[in-house]
Amino acid sequence: MNRLFFSLALPALILSASAAYAQTAQVQDVQTAMGTREQLIAHEGFTLSYNNAQRLPNWVAYELTKEKLSAHKAERMAGARLDPLASGAQATATDYEKGGNYDLCYLVPSDDMLWSKKAEEETTYMTTACPMAHSLYDGAWFDLEVLCRKWAERYGPLYVACGPLFVDGVAVQQKLGDSNIPIPHAFFKVVAQKRGSKWTAAGFIFTNTNHANHSLTEAVKGVRIIELIAGHDFFWRLPQEVQDDMEINYVASDWSIR
Repeated sequence: MNRLFFSLALPALILSASAAYAQTAQVQDVQTAMGTREQLIAHEGFTLSYNNAQRLPNWVAYELTKEKLSAHKAERMAGARLDPLASGAQATATDYEKGGNYDLCYLVPSDDMLWSKKAEEETTYMTTACPMAHSLYDGAWFDLEVLCRKWAERYGPLYVACGPLFVDGVAVQQKLGDSNIPIPHAFFKVVAQKRGSKWTAAGFIFTNTNHANHSLTEAVKGVRIIELIAGHDFFWRLPQEVQDDMEINYVASDWSIR
């Protein structure tokens, strides 16, 4: 299982909540436990695992806080940009121009990074982009992004990781553009938060199809299930008993989606 979350991505998990926002930009090329090579890239506002064979992120991870959400120091940026820290091939916006029912989705929401002009610009890097079904992108995925901001404002620092999912043995039905970007079968998002003295977590899985309505209630899962599907170990810096409790024992009342 690939240990990804809160190690390189979010040192603030084990530091004080008042730790500086910025991360030291760095790139590390590693091989995951599943045999896939990935580039771990730490930007100012988030960390990502980039797969240049697919020209897609394996995951992105970041900390969301009330202070960041209230510190509006940047405006939303238009356009798509190549990631200057990534090596190898990257997709371009042109690859998505004939996406049909699939939109270019940046996995790090720009509204989460308005606390820094540089962090906001990084949300438009093609290393964070995936093809997502239009009704999902404009529906439940967007709704969940809004909820994450509400949880951070109400309860304190929220730790977020999300990415595409490909099902082993199931063929990719469509590829986009000259870069042949594979359409993910699904997407995941996991969130964790310390409320008082107790850690709590939730996960969500959405199929990457154009449903009339994607339900957040139907999408929510325990985090351990998503770890098994995605092959990632999200919160490994926490004591094992804490991980087991919050990843297995999903508490619906902690994550109101109304």
